[in-house]
Amino acid sequence: MLNCEYYTIVAVSLTSLIPVVYGTVFSFIYTDNRKSLSHIFGISIRGKQITANFLWRTDIFILSFLSLLLAIRLLNPVPSEGWLRTLFIIILFSSESIVVFSLFKLSCSRFSCVILLIIVLLIFAAMPSGLVLHKPWNYPMFISPFYWLGWSWVIPSAGESFAYAAIACVLTALYILAARFFFRRRGTV
Repeated sequence: MLNCEYYTIVAVSLTSLIPVVYGTVFSFIYTDNRKSLSHIFGISIRGKQITANFLWRTDIFILSFLSLLLAIRLLNPVPSEGWLRTLFIIILFSSESIVVFSLFKLSCSRFSCVILLIIVLLIFAAMPSGLVLHKPWNYPMFISPFYWLGWSWVIPSAGESFAYAAIACVLTALYILAARFFFRRRGTV
């Protein structure tokens, strides 16, 4: 039973790394030189202009969704969950790839990108650490949305799963607001 628990923690952590990698890689692919062109280029559907930034975020979400679906089918990290919980988790983690992409797009300088990369990796590393550690050692991991999404995935109760997912969404929104405030205040946006 102990080996099964460690397999679940490792598989959940590796699967959860997919959106972080997509968000980071795509934010560096679509550099700031293209950011100035993103308002010019896009698609017009029924008179509404869809910018390239929206299309990039949609691409990241779809790629992350498909990669997570494939990884979950191959690894089966939490075998006791049903298809609805799997879909719920895939959507939440795919949304995190858009958040990571947006956080990196907020910063223009190399220094702020490096700081954000370190912060994102620390926030992500809190998830496997928090799943392994017991009270009170896991309390510092409560600041990570990935920690709460990990618990949302492995907890058997549907009500607790929704509550943990809500905590993860609130923490994600707080990180986005803090990043916008910090980088606007510094004048880097």
